[in-house]
Parts: sequence; structure tokens; C-alpha cells
Amino acid sequence: MAATIDLAEARNARRAQSALQAAEAATGERYRLTGDGLLRLRPGAFPELVCGRIDVLGDSYDAEARASGPLVRFLDRDGEEVRLVVPRRLLRGPPFNLARLLARRGFTVRPSRGAARAVKAYLAAFGELEGDPSGCAC
Repeated sequence: MAATIDLAEARNARRAQSALQAAEAATGERYRLTGDGLLRLRPGAFPELVCGRIDVLGDSYDAEARASGPLVRFLDRDGEEVRLVVPRRLLRGPPFNLARLLARRGFTVRPSRGAARAVKAYLAAFGELEGDPSGCAC
């Protein structure tokens, strides 16, 4: 039986890999995205789980069309799927604000500055790869 390839999944995997490389460049640390979540890799140490798995589905607007940013998908603490538009302004501000928003929606983030910085760098890299969904360069 021949295996089928889902082109959307393949494209998302390539985008995730590019975002990981950008996050590594921004933070100076190495990361790997697994089924369990985002791991921080340090020489001579065990991989450290920074946060749960978070998938970026694309750029979108929130329900009131007040903010645009990456549309993310993750499982909350109860195992329910959550889809959330992360306002782009949070990707330009302190990492703590982004981590707080995600944690309030049930996402698992380690309570450390490094973890918040890693999540922010990872999500911000998708914005750099995709650009603004409105199509304007303003």
C-alpha cells in the first residue's frame, strides 16, 4: 500500500522547522518540536520541555477583527483543542504577556523567563515567514 502525503501537513512541517531555526537564532539556544512539545536542547544536559505542543495554522483575525496574528492550535489541560489568534502586538512586547495569555487559555508553559522567551521567538518566527494577512506592508 502506498503512503499518501498530506501537502498541508508537509508545508506546516517545513514552516515549523524554519520557525525553529529562527527561534534558535533569536535566543541563541537550540530547540526541537516533538509530539510532547517544544524541547530546549543544551550541550551535556537532558532535553528540557519548555511548553506543550503548539501548532501555527496560519495568520488570522480575532472574532471582532480588532487584532491579527498567528492562529495557533494546542490542547488545554483538559485535553480539549483550543484555537486562538495571538495578537501580533504580544509578539512585539515582553514574553511574559504572551505566556500569560496562553496559560490563561490552558496552555502549558514552564514558569521561567527562558520558556516564555522561547515560545515568543517560536511564534514570532512564523510572522516573519508569513507576513501580514491583510496584504499591506504598513
